[in-house]
Amino acid sequence: MKIKHLFCTSCLVISLAIGGYMHTDAISYFNNDINYPMLSTGNRKSGTHLFMDVHSTVVTNVTKNDIQVAANLLHIRNDLIVDTNTTYFKLAVDGKNYVLDATDKWHLLPKNTANPLTLAAVLIREDMANSVHREKYEKEISELIYNKQQQKAKQSKKNVVTTSEKKEHTDKKVTTNKKQVTEKKTESKKKEEKGALPKDKKENIKQQKPEEDTIQVKIESVPVVHITTRE
Repeated sequence: MKIKHLFCTSCLVISLAIGGYMHTDAISYFNNDINYPMLSTGNRKSGTHLFMDVHSTVVTNVTKNDIQVAANLLHIRNDLIVDTNTTYFKLAVDGKNYVLDATDKWHLLPKNTANPLTLAAVLIREDMANSVHREKYEKEISELIYNKQQQKAKQSKKNVVTTSEKKEHTDKKVTTNKKQVTEKKTESKKKEEKGALPKDKKENIKQQKPEEDTIQVKIESVPVVHITTRE
């Protein structure tokens, strides 16, 4: 419903906006085919004329403010197509028309339909407002909006996954850090225990006196002196 409402609203505004741009001059057609209106007589010397292939028009983007389309402009000389250019137009809901230049910038077109690009934009507006071709444009707009919705949903899902992955990575990092700290503490404790002696051995060491390298002489009794006479 939203897609159809958006399309109908856009077409209605575009249709109403055509009034200020309606071409007054009679239009010539290539081989009397109304699908190929002539936009400009072009170079009279070479006999090259500028036409548009109306049925080549496709919707490339749609927003609440405009519909962007692409159409083929044909250079025809001596009843032969000598060149084809795909031109991009932006049809705004305020009635203004724009054309995309070679540097991907939009340029506002004048209201005078003597300008071949302005005339092309007006003819596209008329074709979109035509009940016969409306279904074609409606389908293209529906597909564009659907693709946008799918892309948006996909991006949202990607953002959720990315957030989840970041959280998982953070949790894993915290767990790893905790594990490393615990391992370091355990290793340090083992080293301490390995270098330390049991308590009873420590006490024995304290009680033992270091051996001395000197010889100790102990006199147990008073020396006896005998006095004798020499004969």
